[in-house]
Amino acid sequence: PGKCTGCGICVGACHDDAIELDRLYSAVVRQDLQRTSAQGRAAGQPPITVYMCDRHDVLGTVPPVDKSEPVGGSIPLMQAKLPPRVNVGVWRDSAGEAHPVITAVTPCTGMLHPNWVAQVIESGSAGAIVVSCPGDDCSHREGPHWIADRLKRRRTFRKGNTHFLELAPGSRKEVTALWEQMVRDEAAARLAVTAVGSAAGKQAPLPPAKRARYLLAGFIVLLLIFLATAFITQTAVNQLPAQGQLRIVINHAGELVNSLDNLDPEVAAKLPENVDPSLVLGGERFPVRLRVTVDGELALEDSFAPGGLRREGVIFGNEEIWLTPGAHNVAIQMMDDGKTWRPVFSGEVTVPDGRVSSLIYDEVQGMFVEKSN
Repeated sequence: PGKCTGCGICVGACHDDAIELDRLYSAVVRQDLQRTSAQGRAAGQPPITVYMCDRHDVLGTVPPVDKSEPVGGSIPLMQAKLPPRVNVGVWRDSAGEAHPVITAVTPCTGMLHPNWVAQVIESGSAGAIVVSCPGDDCSHREGPHWIADRLKRRRTFRKGNTHFLELAPGSRKEVTALWEQMVRDEAAARLAVTAVGSAAGKQAPLPPAKRARYLLAGFIVLLLIFLATAFITQTAVNQLPAQGQLRIVINHAGELVNSLDNLDPEVAAKLPENVDPSLVLGGERFPVRLRVTVDGELALEDSFAPGGLRREGVIFGNEEIWLTPGAHNVAIQMMDDGKTWRPVFSGEVTVPDGRVSSLIYDEVQGMFVEKSN
């Protein structure tokens, strides 16, 4: 406390109820702002709230508030112990027309908590302007940096009608220009809402009998659409040809690339006697290729790579062939050594209607065997 300069930056940095200055109670300032904003909105005069520091207030950055026309009538304020911190009245635009405004003065804009801005807008203010000193010209502890960072981190303020100005004290023209633009925008928005409401109010309600006819017509249309959709769907289903499925399943390790049968004789001669070449040269395996013919026509030809980073794992494949129900002559050839096709199935397979017949590779037999599901 002995080193406190009274800037209030700690008030804005902490939770908005966590800390107070000795003679300036933020709770009192917030209550004044919210009550006057709500009163102005209720009276059809939503004010614009302007926040500034003592320095801007003393050096005339903002015009003086004309308190002869308070927002929404006379409102007793619960001011803090220091000179008035919240001033309620009007500013006059370049045409001399009065518009409601509320000004709030803090020792430094760094004291301003983002919730204060949100609360006045929620209570009824048409917008807010935060007037701060330049970042390198704060008489306290870099208050502009603090409040700018807080506001930029709040998405609500980036999108909402909140404006942050870093101005040298006395720069009244920039403040009044922004304020007048906000006043014009607010007036245009209210006019648009009024026009929409008036147009909607001119539409005469339908008589009950006419409304009933419209509802009946709509129901009949929906019923016809439903019946037509059901008919088309049923027709399409009836026209689909009967089908069954032949499933080819393989779970097999291809031949080793570095087996004695596949090695170059010169390479094999350099290996130690009785040593498995795959332990020295790696256990990479050949991919497995399948060729399936059904009733004499090629139905499937595909290659299946071994698993594993070094291609030394097993090979798994699951292929589906749709066929008309009944008996079919199926022949399968396999190449798992990189050079030779060998027959692994030949026979008649019955494919049931709407069901699956499977040919599964048997590692022990080295052939595909049939299984019905």
